[in-house]
Amino acid sequence: MTTAVSERDKKLILLLIFVAVAVLPFFLVTKNVMEKNDVLMTENTKLRSRKSELEAYALNKDTYIAESDALVVKAQELLGRFPSDYNQESMLVFFNEAEKKINIDLYQASFGEDKTAQMVSESEEEEIEEVEEEMDWDSEEGHIEDTSEEKDVGGGFVQLTATTQFTYDATYDGFKQFLNYIKNHQNRMVISNLTASYSGDLGLVNGAFTITQYALKGEGRDNFAFLPPDYRQGTSNIFTEATGIFDVEVPVETYIPDFFIMLNQPDADEDAFIAGQSSDISRESYISSDDNTKKEITVTFTGSEGSYEAVYAVGEDNNEDAPVAFTKEEGSIHLDLLSSLRAGEEDKVELNVVIVNETDRRVEAHVKNDPDGEEARIRFTGNSGDVEVKYDNPGTV
Repeated sequence: MTTAVSERDKKLILLLIFVAVAVLPFFLVTKNVMEKNDVLMTENTKLRSRKSELEAYALNKDTYIAESDALVVKAQELLGRFPSDYNQESMLVFFNEAEKKINIDLYQASFGEDKTAQMVSESEEEEIEEVEEEMDWDSEEGHIEDTSEEKDVGGGFVQLTATTQFTYDATYDGFKQFLNYIKNHQNRMVISNLTASYSGDLGLVNGAFTITQYALKGEGRDNFAFLPPDYRQGTSNIFTEATGIFDVEVPVETYIPDFFIMLNQPDADEDAFIAGQSSDISRESYISSDDNTKKEITVTFTGSEGSYEAVYAVGEDNNEDAPVAFTKEEGSIHLDLLSSLRAGEEDKVELNVVIVNETDRRVEAHVKNDPDGEEARIRFTGNSGDVEVKYDNPGTV
């Protein structure tokens, strides 16, 4: 049976086909395009905001660069408060220098594992090892143990921490000066524990304290340089087995220096330049300077028949009005010139020396621990009279 489709139905079918053809592209194409457009509008809004932010940065570029440079300087300043490393010998030298500057006596109470400690130079250490090997001794148990702590603090740096305990006797003023000395010291250290007892009758303070040292080591930090003193007045510690030097002939002249000149690194505990009479514990005969520069000194010795005077002049600084009087019954007049390793390219401490000998004795100048070649600190520029210069380490004349 065949059903005829009316003209009206045909028109409705055609209308539906036209509507479908018109609507389907919207769902298949137009809707997707509109959604992408919304996404692009959102991204564009974010990019416009970022553009405005970057334009603001560009306008303030100089300010930001200046602030960045200031932060770099501040970071270096903070790092500069910490040494790049330390060792136990340097702490002993530190307290020795503190006693010279301040009216305080320091006594070791505990150091590391409280083992017997020997502070020796490299040459002495070699001699000790030779004697121990020859005598079949083993003194490792007598050497101090390192009990410092290390901690990774980020940024490529490792924090070193060590504590040292001391007892002390001091005048009241010396006690206050010592506290201030630790507080303002260039290397980072604090008094983490302190006891003090004051005697009004004696005017003395005594007690114990603990020093905590801090250091930061890492890439780019200056190398730690320390030159132990070269002791040659016999064995350094008669109570330990490692002091067999007394069994070995040491071909070193024994003498007591009459005067000294010392050159230190610019940031050392002592001034960069010090000169004076070796026996003057009051330091009244000293002249000194902490300038990181080259200096010229003229040392003049006069007198005869056992009675002599010394005058030393550095620029306008001299003791001509109060020459140092001293006696010498026999032998030469000895002047020690004590140098040290350079801390780096910024270490400019040097000395041109002129020795004028107008006495009836020879003046012997002993240069010690002066670096070789271009690194040498001490040079002689025209001695007169009977003057002999001797080098413990080869240097530049």
